[in-house]
Amino acid sequence: MVNRFIRKAVSVAFSGAVSVAAFALPFAAMAAPSGGQSAVVRYADLDLASDAGTQTLQARIDRAARAVCGSADIRDLSAMSEIQNCRQVALNSAAPQVEVAIAQARNGRAFAANDVKVSPLH
Repeated sequence: MVNRFIRKAVSVAFSGAVSVAAFALPFAAMAAPSGGQSAVVRYADLDLASDAGTQTLQARIDRAARAVCGSADIRDLSAMSEIQNCRQVALNSAAPQVEVAIAQARNGRAFAANDVKVSPLH
């Protein structure tokens, strides 16, 4: 059980690191509004009609989820579980926004908003 959790945590961390390393970090413009744990991920510079654009956006969202949820010592399984849950809620909060933006881009329509809010808050 613990080994599976650690493997998953390492796998998630490694895939996130590879995704972030593959793209220029200056494009991952994030702004945390005051009064809450959230981040805004901008994507005006991306072509969401392309796979590369959607992959870049997903990498930015993953990075934002990590930023708003923080990190924990891998030996503290309770804290790691809380971090993983936080990240999942944050990713789920962004998913509907991303789906709409991608659908609009692939239908040849510009989407008015050029950012996605990532928040672990309900």
